[in-house]
Amino acid sequence: MNNIMSFIHALSDYSFLQYALVAGILLGAIAGVIGSFSILQGTSLIGDAMSHAVLPGIAIASLLHFPYYWGAALFGLLAAGVINLISRETPLKNDAAIGITFSTFFALGTIIMTLGHATTKLTDILFGNILAVQASDVVATVLVGLLVLIFVTICYHGLFLMVFDRSYAKASGVRTQLLSNILMVLLTLVIVISLQAVGVILVTALLVTPAATARLLTKRFVPMMITASGIGMFSALIGLYISYTANVPSGPAIVVTSAVMFMMAMFVYRVKKHGVMQKIMTLSVVASLVIAALVGWQLQQRHPVSAGYDGQGRLNVVSSFSIINSMVTDIGGKYVNAHTITAIGADQHDYSPTTTDVQRTQDAAVVFANGLNLEKGGSGWFYKLMKTTGKQQGKQLFNVTNGVRTIKLISTPGGNQANPHAWNGALEGQVYAKNIAKVLSAKDPQHKAYYAQRAQAYQKQLQAIYDKWQPKFAALPVKDHVLVTQEGAMSYFARDFNLQPYFIWEIDTEANGTPAQIKTLVDKLQPKQVTTTFVEQGEETKPMQTVNQQLGAKIAGELWTDSVSKKGGAVPTYLDLLDHNARVIYEGLKNNH
Repeated sequence: MNNIMSFIHALSDYSFLQYALVAGILLGAIAGVIGSFSILQGTSLIGDAMSHAVLPGIAIASLLHFPYYWGAALFGLLAAGVINLISRETPLKNDAAIGITFSTFFALGTIIMTLGHATTKLTDILFGNILAVQASDVVATVLVGLLVLIFVTICYHGLFLMVFDRSYAKASGVRTQLLSNILMVLLTLVIVISLQAVGVILVTALLVTPAATARLLTKRFVPMMITASGIGMFSALIGLYISYTANVPSGPAIVVTSAVMFMMAMFVYRVKKHGVMQKIMTLSVVASLVIAALVGWQLQQRHPVSAGYDGQGRLNVVSSFSIINSMVTDIGGKYVNAHTITAIGADQHDYSPTTTDVQRTQDAAVVFANGLNLEKGGSGWFYKLMKTTGKQQGKQLFNVTNGVRTIKLISTPGGNQANPHAWNGALEGQVYAKNIAKVLSAKDPQHKAYYAQRAQAYQKQLQAIYDKWQPKFAALPVKDHVLVTQEGAMSYFARDFNLQPYFIWEIDTEANGTPAQIKTLVDKLQPKQVTTTFVEQGEETKPMQTVNQQLGAKIAGELWTDSVSKKGGAVPTYLDLLDHNARVIYEGLKNNH
């Protein structure tokens, strides 16, 4: 009961939860209707194919800086046309046409992302985040829902005949091809508006599972659509509740809820107790509609903005990832309530914020980001989160890299972008510390002296790490001043200790570990007789193993480059991370023979 009340209170306080719930319930209702047609016609896989086929459109839109839904809609419709063309003009069955189209378009999207040097990763597209839904997304969902409702209402008789007996419908004068084409357009629109909520993978479950569940509970057309919509709506409600209370991603929680209801329906179907389950589904529809109406009304109400302090009077501070959070914790001390958005060990490019992350961000007085385009990569989830929670650059959102001596990326077009991994150098880490203390002092001036003192002590610790290892690296033979890693995340470290950095790929994209990248690195390293390489913690090591096979080298150790560890782990703080990496690299290079 406490969890339920907490969820209800959160709904009244946080607009991101309100938008997520309204969008989820609307999507559940719409997908239930469209999915019913797909189930009855035996074309449920078309939704799966089209949801994957939009990838080229998303990739092109990302590269051209257009809204993703324009590209997704265009390629979704194109995929539908290709499927229809193959089925009509060849003896192949519909499932073959779907398989060919799905795989081809998906592969094409991957190639476009690679050739365009897109930093968006497939995992960002495959899984959405309903917590990042904006008011504009809700409006778009309402419009698509109205289109679906109008179409089904006007064309109900023809749709009914077409679904159950296409030949009879044609003989009766129903323009079945036109109706099918319109259904395909609506299916595409539903998929596009669902991408933000659940992503490419889970949108299929949103379309198929509620409709399949309803099919087990009723044989009548209209009750099936209503039941499917009710299941979709109820799944959104319960899934979001589970997401909030268990702090797990919302999209998967919604889909799992829907799957549980399907299993319940299977049991009911076997024991022939349809009436009981239908009553439950009817109640779920009513409950979902009532809650949606209440939340919709709540969106019109104003709520006081958090003062930015927790219950103990500490300044609420959020950081984009754990390394910055470690610095904030050490510098802010007892006057700061710190939280990292990207979980420890998680990939900051692929991360999907949880309800706790969004809630903590909305309550924060300060949000620290790295800058240098780090948070703009991947799906752009970080700046979507900033928009959702109303954080503005220079007011609540601050970059910690102002004043850093940047190193340019050589693999990006024009070579003008900065390598964002400046924290991996102890000298640049001191710049981070200064910037953090400056912002904390401005936001919490009564503790300015406290922050300044701790920042000064922290900078001395960073300098001590540099002073400890600099003579050791300087004493190594010049031929051993070669640092080989998988990703180009250690360039600032290499500059600190006068090492030559080499890597397979420079920044994290879809084109990681390609044959061309491996060949280029091997060609550069063979004359240097390198026998020692390093890999980043948590990364797949096969690309480096391939390089080592060509060089006769070995992996000397694992580096922590993008995250600290949990307490009790190898590098629970940023200071530990710097010292660990210096030790592993020094010992590896010292034995480079």
